[in-house]
Amino acid sequence: MTRRHSRSNGLLDPVPVLEKLRPGRDGIVAELRNIRPNTPHYHALLMCLSAIDLAAEFFTGHSYYYLNPNPDQIGRNERRDG
Repeated sequence: MTRRHSRSNGLLDPVPVLEKLRPGRDGIVAELRNIRPNTPHYHALLMCLSAIDLAAEFFTGHSYYYLNPNPDQIGRNERRDG
């Protein structure tokens, strides 16, 4: 792999960047609670939420970066051990 295609110029520590995105992600989750499902606005916000979660998984390798055991969270995923 050439240097041009390596991640050596990428984020050395993505956690501070991801933490700056957390308030925006929380705002999207809060707004999803107020919008009827299966509407264009709901799906647009859901795509933004998915993009943030996918970026967090890409940079950290942790697919549950923003998720916690709080049952009030939309789209909460349960961690499956084993």
